[in-house]
Formats: sequence, structure tokens, C-alpha cells
Amino acid sequence: MITDEQLVIDYFGYWPKFCDGRISEFSIKFEKRILICIFYIDSDLDKRAAVELEFSEIDDVQLGEIGKQNIIDELKINLGSSMEVELAACVGLAGSFSCKKAKVLNVHT
Repeated sequence: MITDEQLVIDYFGYWPKFCDGRISEFSIKFEKRILICIFYIDSDLDKRAAVELEFSEIDDVQLGEIGKQNIIDELKINLGSSMEVELAACVGLAGSFSCKKAKVLNVHT
């Protein structure tokens, strides 16, 4: 379960794959946390928002290819006792990690 995922669902009407979303912020904290902000546009609904996500109790981090432009093809989150998160890239940052918790921090419209 993604804590506060309803914030995203309430705004977009669904949980997006974030296809063609631009990663505007990315950080790994020493407390075993990853913070990602994805600027996503749904052109069909004419809605755009910056979605801030926090993943905590992370493990098995395999990320690379960070660049000037970091556009994802899809953000995949497989829920379970340990969530598997994959950033499939169009350009730039790509990879995967596992975590125990995921949370939507904010949806900036």
C-alpha cells in the first residue's frame, strides 16, 4: 500500500504510470530513504502536477544513468511485504530498488 496515494487519485482520477514524467528532484537520504518528485502531465485530462514520493526502508538499490534530462517511461511499484520499485527510463535515471514503505508527500498543481 502506498500511504496517501488517494491524493494522486483524487487529482488525476487514477494512479498514473507517470509515462513521460520528468524527474525534477531525486535524492537518497542516509536514513535509507529515496525522495522523488515527478512532474507529470495527462494531456487527455489537461491536468499537470508535481508528485512528491518518499520511499523508506530501502534496500537493493540499483540506479544509474542520471542525466540532465530524466524522463521516465513508467514507474512500476509491485506491492507486497517488500515493495519492488522500478524506474523504466526514456532518458536518464533508471533502475530499481526495494522498500518497506511508500508515501505520497504532496501533489503540487
